[in-house]
Amino acid sequence: MPPVMSILFSVLRDRVRPERKPVPPPGDAMLRVFIGYDDRQTVAYHVAHHSLYARASRPLAITPLAITPLVLDTLPLERRGLTLFTYSRFLVPWLCNFSGWALLLDPDMLVRGGIAELFGYADPQYAVMVVKNTERFEWASAILFNCAHRANQCLTPYFVDTPQACRAPHRFDWLDESLVGAVPGEWNHTVGYDEPRAEAKWVHYTQGVPLHPEVAGCEYEGHWNAALAAVNASRPWSELMGPSVHAKQLADGAIAPKLQVTPKLPGQAAPATPAQRAQSRAGASERYQNLIELYKNMHTRGDTLNAIPADKTFDGRSLVAHLRTIADLIGQFGARTVLDYGCGKAQARGRDPARWRCHQ
Repeated sequence: MPPVMSILFSVLRDRVRPERKPVPPPGDAMLRVFIGYDDRQTVAYHVAHHSLYARASRPLAITPLAITPLVLDTLPLERRGLTLFTYSRFLVPWLCNFSGWALLLDPDMLVRGGIAELFGYADPQYAVMVVKNTERFEWASAILFNCAHRANQCLTPYFVDTPQACRAPHRFDWLDESLVGAVPGEWNHTVGYDEPRAEAKWVHYTQGVPLHPEVAGCEYEGHWNAALAAVNASRPWSELMGPSVHAKQLADGAIAPKLQVTPKLPGQAAPATPAQRAQSRAGASERYQNLIELYKNMHTRGDTLNAIPADKTFDGRSLVAHLRTIADLIGQFGARTVLDYGCGKAQARGRDPARWRCHQ
């Protein structure tokens, strides 16, 4: 191409090409997050993990942090605490090669704010930045580490693993108090300890996630349950796989897997047909049949053992304790109808409509 034409082409290209936003270098674009992992409560980890991604505006690198054969099994740390990540959390700067910023979270958290906003509080004068909760022992549950800070260079596996040297890391005893920066309280709202807060950015279920009945009815219970439902949800098979090479169209127009999905393996029983399942129910154990009859009689005659009349036996009153959770889920998913598989006589709503209206 002649030089004049080359210059003209470059000018036209620059004018026609749409303006692009500047792209930050990869090291600045990726936000590093470590979540404490305990194989006794994997569900909490996955809900926290999902909530991070659901509200992320920048790429995330999320690492489960623990000492277990399943995760980081070569982590050179033997010191143990209440959880498998009690002390391994303080190795975040070492794992990041003492460079950049990184965030440590406990798994019993629900992220409701954009993680990039929190990283925006990063101030290089501090070695760590935390929410300074009323209860000091909660400060270390969410730590924004300035991994490159000189004061954090001591956080090696040997140091953290030696109680005589690293006595009280959860109180940041390796730091001068002036090196512990603060971020606003909504970034680590501890349920039950902090005063109720309407717009928490992070919700910390420090007494246990709402999966456990012991903490049922706690603040932000419905939000955590909605996140759990989202973790376990999937779009229909036809939507995900229908357009792929793995699907075929049947004569009636339906979309089905191209290959046999459940081949019968040696020694494996074939899937039960509807008729077989009906026969199985009819041929259930004697104890099962007796329990069915027992509950039928209790519905009509009442709980005679505890002197509870029939109209108050299985009347649906146990549902009332879960109204707030149900209301939160309805609001979250925009549900128009609700199907209760264990409603009993469903008399609670008619008997106490005011309690239902307060959640509508």
